[in-house]
Amino acid sequence: SDVYKRQAWIYRSPGGQQLVLVEDGATLLLLSGHANQRGLIWQEVMTVDGLTGWIDADKLAEETGDSGG
Repeated sequence: SDVYKRQAWIYRSPGGQQLVLVEDGATLLLLSGHANQRGLIWQEVMTVDGLTGWIDADKLAEETGDSGG
């Protein structure tokens, strides 16, 4: 059977150009930036490689699990 790995794009700007594809479970540092673009909430992040970009916050919620809210 195929192993399906969730992946998420990090973008240069909220809803902008794709920067890097990260694997499910990748370590991301959360930065201070937040944005609302195309009806989505975006979170500014930094990868372990030092790349900074923006990720769909819904994707982040899936990765980190439910905080009971």
